[in-house]
Amino acid sequence: MAKFTTASQAGEDLGLEHKEVIRRIRRGDIVAQKLGWNWIIEVPEVEAVKSKSWYIKLMELRASRAAS
Repeated sequence: MAKFTTASQAGEDLGLEHKEVIRRIRRGDIVAQKLGWNWIIEVPEVEAVKSKSWYIKLMELRASRAAS
């Protein structure tokens, strides 16, 4: 049986705000399922996001801004 996490928890794990996670789900960047009012994401998907190009670019951008 697959393990799931919430969009909020995924955001914490990825260093993204909850709203950004929801935005990325709606754009199709993160695979998730709607369960009532909540979005649930399989735990392996959260790990897979870390290797997606949009996520890598976003983290690089944040790092460069923090270094400035």
